[in-house]
Amino acid sequence: MLIAMRTSIALSLLLLYGCTSTQTQIQPAQAAERPASNVTYVAGELNEESLLDLLTAELAGQQRDFDTAYDLYLRQAQLNRSDDLAERATRIAQFKRDPDAVIESANLWLEIAPQREEPAQIMINILLHESRFAEAIDLLKQQETIGAELLIIVESLLQNFDNESAADLADLFAKRLAAQPEQLDLLLVQAKLLR
Repeated sequence: MLIAMRTSIALSLLLLYGCTSTQTQIQPAQAAERPASNVTYVAGELNEESLLDLLTAELAGQQRDFDTAYDLYLRQAQLNRSDDLAERATRIAQFKRDPDAVIESANLWLEIAPQREEPAQIMINILLHESRFAEAIDLLKQQETIGAELLIIVESLLQNFDNESAADLADLFAKRLAAQPEQLDLLLVQAKLLR
């Protein structure tokens, strides 16, 4: 009796182990481009389609299929208007090192959660590194403060700014310094900019 019980337990464990180690192949085209169903989306709530997409995205990420994971997270962020899902899509895009995807998802994140600083900082960072200075400066103008991290990035890229963008940036810094003359890191970057 004891031997039969041990054998039964061992077979059950082997069966469970076999099930967990099996990997399901996800078809990216099917997962990301399913036709829209008649599912109702309510902000902050998951429905069956959302749950399926998010589970598929997680499995895709585990299989290093980051394109599918990104597409599904972005889709659900758009449909659910969820800043958490938009943030997750942004993180995946950053991991993929895909600047266009980072801008797309961070822009959605900023649209959904305008009170959060991080999506704007991520977008400004990417726009600066992509030499899209006018867009970065426009976004900088909308920020209440210009943090030290962004100033370090701006300072490291000063030599890449064209004359018009450099003048716009100097004007922005002058206005900020008039309001906050104690922000010495901003003063230092402005001095380097005006050199």
